[in-house]
Amino acid sequence: MPKKEKEKVSKASLIIIFILAAALAICIRHIITSNDRVAKFENYLGEYYYSQEHLELAMQDTLGDIYGDNAEANFDNYVYKLILDDINEHEPDEIAKYNTIFGKDRTKEVSEQLGEYRPATVTVTDGICTVKINDFVIGKTWKDLIKHKKTLETNRKFIVDLRGNTGGHTDELVEVLGLFHEDGTVVYTEIASEIIEKKCIGDKIIDFDKLVFLCDEKTASSAEVMIFNMKSDFPDKVSVVGKQTYGKYYSFVYDDFPDGYSFAMVSSLMGNSKGETFDGNGITPDIIAEGDECMTKAIELLKGE
Repeated sequence: MPKKEKEKVSKASLIIIFILAAALAICIRHIITSNDRVAKFENYLGEYYYSQEHLELAMQDTLGDIYGDNAEANFDNYVYKLILDDINEHEPDEIAKYNTIFGKDRTKEVSEQLGEYRPATVTVTDGICTVKINDFVIGKTWKDLIKHKKTLETNRKFIVDLRGNTGGHTDELVEVLGLFHEDGTVVYTEIASEIIEKKCIGDKIIDFDKLVFLCDEKTASSAEVMIFNMKSDFPDKVSVVGKQTYGKYYSFVYDDFPDGYSFAMVSSLMGNSKGETFDGNGITPDIIAEGDECMTKAIELLKGE
């Protein structure tokens, strides 16, 4: 190749390399500035016209009880809180209250509550099998029930007591609903940016003629969904006795930060196999009752009295 042509190729190569290097530098700068914008903003507020005192007052007013001694955590929580507050302006009140940040003390309380578990029990009296489900805790509730497989398989009349059950993990709810449905049946839907169908896995254990749910004002979330979904799937076999339920038809994610704070955000609406949900008024029982009368009315329904 002649010398002049080689020089042209060499110059062209250098230009291409320069352009690629410049483009790469711009990309890297964009990534760094995108990841660092909040930190830069915090520095600007501290260094320029706006005094640190004004920033502290703004954070205190916005954060309230969750304002703490950690300046870095305060600023991050301040940004999160402003975003959540703006989102909540467009959400119904019953959903907005779950889009929140918790302070250290409240985080400890919530974590302890989420860690609690009251075992499920199964008993049989006069041909009626009573299943008491207190929580839906992943890896525990279904295991408690399956210990009584023979009892569940051989009975045809059931009382499922969900009084005081405030909900729990929806994956465990799907496991429990699977006891009543054939393998692969859609038993639950998550309704968010798209509808996700949840199918049960495993053999059907319970084949019932009649089933009565017991509920009260504390029955919420996954417990309400169980009632709603079972009534939808078995309308002629399922009845409900008790008091109006809480009315929590949405699930939420909960996560904690290393600094001791935590947040919760609504993640989806909870629906039946058809993608339908109940509303914030809760589930209205077929028969209103409370206390010992709930069990009495349930037994009367099962015995056809």
